[in-house]
Amino acid sequence: MASAASSRIHIRTLRSPFEYWHLLSLDAPTVAVLWAGTLCRAAHAVLDIRTAVFLALGTWVLYVGDRLLDGLTGTAARELRERHLFHRQHRLSFLAGLIVSLLVLIRLGVSMSKPLFRDFLIVLIAALAYFALVHGGFWCRRWLKKELFVGAIFAAGVAVPAWFQLASANTAVLVGTHPRPAQAEFASTVAIFASLCWLNCAAIDGWEQTESHLEGRTLRSAGKVPPSELADQPHKRVRRCTVRMAAAGVASAALSLCLFTLERQWVGVGDLGEIQASIAICAAAWLLFLLDAQRARLTPMQLRVAADAALLTPLFFLATGSL
Repeated sequence: MASAASSRIHIRTLRSPFEYWHLLSLDAPTVAVLWAGTLCRAAHAVLDIRTAVFLALGTWVLYVGDRLLDGLTGTAARELRERHLFHRQHRLSFLAGLIVSLLVLIRLGVSMSKPLFRDFLIVLIAALAYFALVHGGFWCRRWLKKELFVGAIFAAGVAVPAWFQLASANTAVLVGTHPRPAQAEFASTVAIFASLCWLNCAAIDGWEQTESHLEGRTLRSAGKVPPSELADQPHKRVRRCTVRMAAAGVASAALSLCLFTLERQWVGVGDLGEIQASIAICAAAWLLFLLDAQRARLTPMQLRVAADAALLTPLFFLATGSL
């Protein structure tokens, strides 16, 4: 089946920079650092360079490790995507990058504030528990949704720098002179951001499952794949409105939070950073809505790259000098 997967996914040598951004696992670190800065802005905190590098490298290590494990021969070939085959094809280079990154992470962790490192460590333990469940054969997809875990863990890691400074009694340098938001209010922003991360993962998973199901039916009808090889795969139906309904829900929640913050700003309590974070979440959710509506016109690679690019909405505020 490995050869079947290789023939099913053509590994091209000429790619666009956006495809390399995805295949080299640079998409997740980019999104993580960008949103960490956005959440820090909302919390009147500062994302220093060392913390940003630590977060980017840590995210890259986890994503590369996950894709390398997914690309092992024990994984069903029909579940492999081009990113998995790319990591397996260049596994020695990725392993070398992992070693260097881990050494840098250790060096940065030693010089980091102990409470901040502790918070990152809690997220790391949750990520390692997820790895053990998924790659250790203990995962039951019927009861445990990977997208929910990935979205929650990713959002928690991104929010650590802002949450640490917000909760710390001896807080770091604050931006401006406005009062910081309460922890409960900031937690609402993080929760909606986590739902956006879940939506991103769920949309990608739904698109890829639909593609696998339709491809499996085609191969089986052509007699190229025995029915027994697809017997363990649950029946995947095309749910046209699921992603769009979820996207509308996330966008509505973000818009409600934005309006609430605007109301608070009238009385001198709300802040522009909180409003910008809500608008960015709302815009990203609507972009995923539009992607799902136009998914038939895009290739699987284009969909995957565009889904991650949809989370780069805070770049608008960065480009306008507002972030």
